[in-house]
This record gives sequence, structure tokens and C-alpha cells, in this order.
Amino acid sequence: MVFFLLSAVLNICSEPVTHPELTSIDSSEMNQVNQLTDLLYQLTILKEKLSVAEEQVLHANNSILELNSKLSTANYRIALLEKSLEQRQTVEETIKNKPKAVGFYTGIDSFKKPWMMFQWIVKFVPKEDKRVKLNYFNQFCLTLMKLRLNLREQDLGYRFNVAKSTVSKYFLFLVHPIVRTNPIYNVTRRNK
Repeated sequence: MVFFLLSAVLNICSEPVTHPELTSIDSSEMNQVNQLTDLLYQLTILKEKLSVAEEQVLHANNSILELNSKLSTANYRIALLEKSLEQRQTVEETIKNKPKAVGFYTGIDSFKKPWMMFQWIVKFVPKEDKRVKLNYFNQFCLTLMKLRLNLREQDLGYRFNVAKSTVSKYFLFLVHPIVRTNPIYNVTRRNK
């Protein structure tokens, strides 16, 4: 009897009850039928919600795959940029390898002369601190470039990959020993 009721409710839960056996049901059985009908309705709603949730999970998984792809591409680009940054010539290497560059940046005609100047000046400054970003020779080159070309601190910061305030600190640290120990180096002279 209960099986018959369940199948009737499943098949025609929204139609009016016309079956002779169902019309003679007492109120307790009718309450059970109503509860089953409510449960089936709730089950239908839950199935719809589950379907929507499955679609959202599928969409989220697709978004995650797309974001992982973008992340992978970004990581690859970062690796390429880091590699190109490592391979980029420093100002010191440029000055060493290109005779015209040393003249342009320092106003001195060969690399040997600023190197000898540096060897002399380094005797008058405190011992080099290993925590600084640039070694003394790079600081020396930075100072000569500032004196020769009057480059802005921001520009020198980009060239030497240091902060603007660090450029100022390095310049002030070495400009006095350069001027005091090298009266030959005329910073006002500019070759064209």
C-alpha cells in the first residue's frame, strides 16, 4: 500500500487525487503523503542547487586553469628578464671595454688613468664595507660621471641599479677625496 502511495505521489504529485484507494486515506496517512511530497519538492530544489553548484565549480576550475597558465607565462617572462638583467653590461664593464665610453663618462682618455686615480684615492677612504651595493670602483665611476656629465641622481640610480639616496651618499663619500687628491682632474672641462 505504501509503495503504491509513493509511486502515485511521484507520478502525479501536482494533480488532484482521483484514485478510489487514495480518497479513502485517513488523515495520518495523508500527513505522511504531504510530508513525502514536501521532501520530494525539497529534493528537487536541492538537485537544482547541486546542478548550479557543479556548474560553478566547473567554471571555477576553468578560471583556475586559466590563471595558472597566466602565472606560468608571467614566471617565464620574469625568468627571461632576470636573465637579461644579469647579462646586461655594468657601467664599469662598459668603461673598461670601450675606450670612447671612458672618455665620454669621465673626461679622461683611457681606462688606465682613472684606474690609477682610483688606486690612489682608495688609500684615503675607509676600508670597503661588504654590505654596500656597489664596490668602491663603481662608486668612483658614479662620482666621476656625476662630476663630468652632471647626471641627475635618479639617472645614475637607474644606471647603477641603486636608489637615488644611495647615489647621493656615494657621491658625497668620494667627491672630497677625488677633489683633494687629484688637482689634475678638472671637472669643469668638457670635451665635445
